Amino acid sequence: MSKQMRFKPQEDLVPERFKEARLARGMTTQELAEKVGVSRQSISKYELGIMEPLSVTINSISDHLNVPISFFYKPLSVPPNRGTTFYRSLKTNAARAKDIMSVRSNWASQIASLITEDIVFPEVNIPSLPAQLENQESFSYDDIECITQNIRAAWNLGNSPIANLAHTLESHGVIIATIKTGCTETDACSSVVNSRPFIFLDTQKECAVRTRFNLAHELGHLILHSNIQQTDLEDKKVLDRIEREANQFASCFLLPRESFLLDIRSTSLQAFVPLKKKWKVSIQAMVYRCKELEIFSENQMIYIQKQISAKRWRKSEPFDDEWTCEQPIILSKSIQMLIELGDYSNERLLDELRLSLADIEMICSLPYGYLAPKTTHNAVLIDFSTQKILG
Repeated sequence: MSKQMRFKPQEDLVPERFKEARLARGMTTQELAEKVGVSRQSISKYELGIMEPLSVTINSISDHLNVPISFFYKPLSVPPNRGTTFYRSLKTNAARAKDIMSVRSNWASQIASLITEDIVFPEVNIPSLPAQLENQESFSYDDIECITQNIRAAWNLGNSPIANLAHTLESHGVIIATIKTGCTETDACSSVVNSRPFIFLDTQKECAVRTRFNLAHELGHLILHSNIQQTDLEDKKVLDRIEREANQFASCFLLPRESFLLDIRSTSLQAFVPLKKKWKVSIQAMVYRCKELEIFSENQMIYIQKQISAKRWRKSEPFDDEWTCEQPIILSKSIQMLIELGDYSNERLLDELRLSLADIEMICSLPYGYLAPKTTHNAVLIDFSTQKILG
């Protein structure tokens, strides 16, 4: 179904949707204005509701921002009860990536909300902090070791490598959505929306071990930093502290002290290659874990870091080009079930959400083209030599 066919002229234009769509694509008002062929001031006026664009301009904005025309007429709903969103960086050069993640993560929560009208997601089972740590403002390394051990025990993970972290988190009620920002400044963000934990993964940098570490890092935020307010993150010291704690959490959670220590039989860099296969954690993360566990001295760390650089493993390690990232399944399986059972058609889903099929497929980890209109071609072969129709 075309954008024009889904367009509902009887509805009022919603100016806020212009800005929402623009931010979702990481564009400035000037960049969008140049593409559409209007002034920057005009784009600002559209977004503020001071001036209404001509229909031809709306069509052009729709095309350049890749959203259906009906998106600009989608009524604003009551904002979800969304807790603090933990972004990796609040630096100026990451503002565009943050805007993209912010808007598209809201879209992800809207998709999940629609799905829950017909599908029951797994119950949220995120262990609370131990009573003695509940009111602490910050956490020591030993505190975090204790917390991660409690979580592994509560989820019956033991001290072995976690086979599939994405599925483990989803089975305990975490919704994972995927977002490709086109930026390099973000990895993931997380927040609690209407009492359910969400992790939004930026899949721009596709690396299996990095994805797992990002998931564990965001789980750390969800567990350790529930008392942090959004305004607290404006303080660089607070931001640096919680990022450090989330990294320590990921390291401890993925590489439990007792069992990981048993695997360290050599401090040579090459010895970490088979360990990467076992633990599905980057060599650099394992090396840093060894430093935290005081296996490496400062001099050893300097030497091994030089080796990593010499092997050019800073950006790409062994297996990084071979392993595929873990794929979340809750959103994709839910949509496939609704469509295959006939509760939703592709067109109804697109009409309800008023998003592009590419956005829905990306956010929900659906196969490319899954939501594309299915057309049937009954080809007829004409044999011109006999003038007969052969079917």
